[in-house]
Amino acid sequence: MATKRSKRASKTSPARSGRRGKARAAAAEAKPKGVVNAWEQDPGDGAQPSGGQVIQRPVPVLREQPFSIRIVNPASAPEAKPHSPGTADFRYWTAAEALRRGADFWGALLPGTSWEVGSILPVDLDFGIDLNAFYDREGLKFFHGSAAGRTVFSGESPDVVCHELGHAILDSLKPQLFDAASIEVAAFHESFGDMSAILSALQLPSLREGVLAETGGVLHRASRLSRLAEQLGWAIRQSVPSAVEADCLRNAVNTFFYRDPDTLPTMAPATALSSEPHSFSRVFTGAFFEGLAGMLAMKDTKNEAALLQVSRDIGAILVAGIRAASVVPTFFSQVAATMIGVAATQFSAWQWPRRTRPCAPRPSRQARNRRRYRGYSFRWPSMASVSLPSWSMPRPSRSA
Repeated sequence: MATKRSKRASKTSPARSGRRGKARAAAAEAKPKGVVNAWEQDPGDGAQPSGGQVIQRPVPVLREQPFSIRIVNPASAPEAKPHSPGTADFRYWTAAEALRRGADFWGALLPGTSWEVGSILPVDLDFGIDLNAFYDREGLKFFHGSAAGRTVFSGESPDVVCHELGHAILDSLKPQLFDAASIEVAAFHESFGDMSAILSALQLPSLREGVLAETGGVLHRASRLSRLAEQLGWAIRQSVPSAVEADCLRNAVNTFFYRDPDTLPTMAPATALSSEPHSFSRVFTGAFFEGLAGMLAMKDTKNEAALLQVSRDIGAILVAGIRAASVVPTFFSQVAATMIGVAATQFSAWQWPRRTRPCAPRPSRQARNRRRYRGYSFRWPSMASVSLPSWSMPRPSRSA
């Protein structure tokens, strides 16, 4: 039976509809128009400190949900337009674009999740002099430093920005990891940062097309995608060559297999594995990248659309693995086991690479030798046997 509408309803409904329309129009007008210049992935290119690809991207809106962000230094945003590389205005917008892109990627996988630091994540793009960047429970901090006459800004690299953003995302997803007294948990935090950089980069069509052309569709090859933070790696290499890879900071295509961290040295050159969290993180990152490549290999068509879907699928599998994993010393295998189970329901032929699976239980010595890593930085400390500049020493956390 039809219901007769009241005069009040008939009068107010068009007004409400009009207000909603005006609100939508105002929101559309408030969203900045135009584009900004940004680095596609890093200012460097392989072993060189320059040569990165500049792309144009829509003006990012950091205050938007999911995961609102505020750049606190510099205090005000420069004009939103294409700026030239090498300028402070360019550095601002390339960092802002990477932050928004990474937050959008993880926000789609983590609906309803908020920052551990509060409703808005503060970001300082130039916290001081250091070849480093880190996350603590106050926000993200980036630095600048000099090497071979060149000033390097860590916040200018989307790789570094999305790595640090990854620490904040993981702290929001599973905050009990932040203070866990476990080498493996600390290493996983670093691995998640690198995985965040890789997955955030894959949200760019130009990057997907470029890496497919570079690798011939065989993703498990060293490429612009697997090489992380080329410019920062170059800068550190000028002082301590053995501390980083020959053409980047870390490479997700590697041959490191799981070994009990208690049997490893506490520090080692980049060519070897140690129990230092950044070094040991490469085991999980390498397995993850191998899994990413394997998922793409299963696709009938290996184009950029397929690679985009694979990046989102493996991101969802990773989130599920982290959520279900118990915070124990063998955290790598906890996450990997759940990922295998989740993936099996969607990708019956896919298997998680064996390299992350521990071969034996942890000896009790680990319980006596655990270290607490309360702040998470992008760069691993250099070998203690080398005369070190101040930036290479482990950084204490500024968290409570």
